[in-house]
Formats: sequence, structure tokens, C-alpha cells
Amino acid sequence: TGLSSRIISSIAVVRGILYVSALDNAVTSVGLYKSTDGGQSWQSAHRGLTSSLVRYVTADGGVPGVLYAATAAGVFKSSDGAATWKLATQGLGAARVAVLLVDPRNPNILYAGTDAHGMFKSINAGTTWFTINTSLRSLEISALGPGPSANVLYAGTPTAGVFRTSNAGAS
Repeated sequence: TGLSSRIISSIAVVRGILYVSALDNAVTSVGLYKSTDGGQSWQSAHRGLTSSLVRYVTADGGVPGVLYAATAAGVFKSSDGAATWKLATQGLGAARVAVLLVDPRNPNILYAGTDAHGMFKSINAGTTWFTINTSLRSLEISALGPGPSANVLYAGTPTAGVFRTSNAGAS
């Protein structure tokens, strides 16, 4: 109960708490929701999110309560388990963020894939961002995944395939 959409674009689970970004269709978000009872009931968790399109939610596994949301307006960060959100877009410009990845080995490092501006990286938990587009043949990033070892990252695109970096995005 409480979840108004059945189209879920992402799920994050942190210590038994579920977070989902829900869509009306592929373009219109109905928000971000939180469940503390295994998905039986849901509460709105998008207070402070000013973007109408939440495409992805992920958690910092090392710090309880820290979440990131990828939106049409950039990246939002919550430090209180999605009770409130703040925009974290310094260096992202007008990039529409489609997907996020928190480095599993270092939660201060985040990667953001965008609809048309390629890849961005933050080394300070989302405070500032810089581009890492060297050698990418597509600036539309739709999926991100960590590699088997440090500095390895995979980026998927809808038109150019999968790209791999072994130097943390330098190329």
C-alpha cells in the first residue's frame, strides 16, 4: 500500500529498508518511496527533490542514511535516510543524470551517467563533479557497474555497447 506506480526504475536496499524510484511511464516520475516493512507499505521519500523525474536511487553502503538520487536536474543527496534531499550538482551543469554508482571500495567516489553529457565522477561524496569522457564513443550512458578490482568500471550505452575503464575513468 502507498505505492502509486508499478513501474519501478531502481531499487536500493539499506539495512532492511527499501527505496524505490517509481514512474508513471518512461518519462514521468511519481517519486521516490521508502518501505521499512519489507515492501508491505510505502511512504513518500521525495521531500526536497525538485526534479519531476527520479530515474535512479542508490545508497552509500558504508554510511547509514546516505542516499543519492539521479534526476533530470542532476544528483540529489540525502544524509538522513531520505527524510530530506539537497541538490549536489556542482560541476554537472545541466546534465540529466540517468544512473549512479557508488564505488563499493570507497564511498567518497561516485560515478554519474547522463543522457547526453557522458560520464561524471565525484571524489568527495557528490560535493563536486568532473567529466571523464576520454575515449567514450557515446555521451548517453544508461548503465554502470563496478569491476572485479579497484579502478575497473563498466559503462553501458544504448547505442555503442559497453565500455571498460581500468584506470577509474581516466580513459
